Amino acid sequence: MKRIVLLLVATILCGAAATSAHAEELQGYYQPPPPRGYRYSVNPMYAVRGYIGFSGVGTAVLAQSGGAEYLNRGGGGLSLWGGIRFGPVFALELNYTGSFHNPVSGCDVGVYYTICSANYLVIDMLSVDAKIHIPTRTNFDPFLQGGLMLSWIGREGFASDATGGGFDLGGGFDIWLNPWWTFGLRGLYRGMRMSDYATYTGTDTFISLFTGEVNIAVHF
Repeated sequence: MKRIVLLLVATILCGAAATSAHAEELQGYYQPPPPRGYRYSVNPMYAVRGYIGFSGVGTAVLAQSGGAEYLNRGGGGLSLWGGIRFGPVFALELNYTGSFHNPVSGCDVGVYYTICSANYLVIDMLSVDAKIHIPTRTNFDPFLQGGLMLSWIGREGFASDATGGGFDLGGGFDIWLNPWWTFGLRGLYRGMRMSDYATYTGTDTFISLFTGEVNIAVHF
């Protein structure tokens, strides 16, 4: 009888030990629940994703020299852009911005021509930018950016008076409203040099701008 009791006790102990060992073996396959705010530290902000956006733009002309036509100091327009974010820090972006300005004079007078038109002067800018995001582990997403751009200027409805290129540099921030939509602000300094190769107006134009943007974007 004692032998039977001892045998049963030994069997129970061995079974308990085996169960404990199996539980320890499986423990590594289970993770504790994520802490509060965990959703902001990984997806969707820091995943590899594409995005497209739209901005309303206000433009201040900081300086201008050369050229056949001069811009008033203030203007505005719109911007369309899209890119790919390669994780928490780095992104590449293609950006088009069009800014409308009143000319300083309603008439452009040359040696052999006079053009009087109420049409706006339009600055078109197409840039490729690198963006450096600063991870905050919240839905506040600040960034710095800079890049190179093509630019051209002319009266609305007419061929471009001058073409060239330059660079932009600045930064801003986005607020993640949900996993797909962001609302943000951005400010950029843009410097450009454009050349006019026309027979009678040929000259170079140097323009420095500051653009401020209010934007919304969708991420997919």
